[in-house]
Amino acid sequence: MKYEKIVSILFNVVLVCCTLMIEKVVAIPVIKQLSCVDDSTIRTDSTRFIKIGLVDGRRFIARVNTEGILTVKDTKGNLIFKEVNEEVADAFFEDLNKDGYKDIKITYFTNVPGIENVLLYDKYKKSFKKVKGFDEYPDTHKLGTTLCYYSYHRSGCADMDWTSDLFYIKNFKCVRLGTIEGYECGDRNIKNGVYIYKIVNGKKAKIRQLNIKSIYYYKDYKWGFIKAYWTKNYKLFI
Repeated sequence: MKYEKIVSILFNVVLVCCTLMIEKVVAIPVIKQLSCVDDSTIRTDSTRFIKIGLVDGRRFIARVNTEGILTVKDTKGNLIFKEVNEEVADAFFEDLNKDGYKDIKITYFTNVPGIENVLLYDKYKKSFKKVKGFDEYPDTHKLGTTLCYYSYHRSGCADMDWTSDLFYIKNFKCVRLGTIEGYECGDRNIKNGVYIYKIVNGKKAKIRQLNIKSIYYYKDYKWGFIKAYWTKNYKLFI
């Protein structure tokens, strides 16, 4: 009986000590934890993620809470951007337009792969600004060292019909230059093939048509064709 009483007392002492330690850790303000971290993720009970990026000598904090509210603030607490969307999946600090300054890429939980939004860093205003229309171009890739980007998305028939757009960003807005449409489903009114269009005054003007077999000769199939075509011919659309 005496031994059991001693064990009980020791257990209670340990429990109290652990409780005090936990409360002490939880009480640490999040901002103090963030001040020594860069480009990392920190999780709290009410936060899905917090990302921190060092841009142009300043730290910025991107945070999404459990209610789907995304905010981007500087370390002084000034609100730079806010979006309320339960489909927000993540945010990344990376130099998307290769100008030497990190931007913010926002990804989403959607049925269409590669849906993203971008906040480009404005070095003159020392802040970020959303690129209008970027989410209309899924699975976007920068075209080498050019100012152009190209996208890819399914257009039906279990991805046998597909579309790729060539565009660039001007004044924080996407401007479409050209479109490639591929059809190999065989059950539509349009003939199977690769249709290439230039955007003239906001409308598609067909400039070339290829046999659908053209995409079969590339290592990465249609994705290899798309990359190779835009890389070689992008100047025709500018």
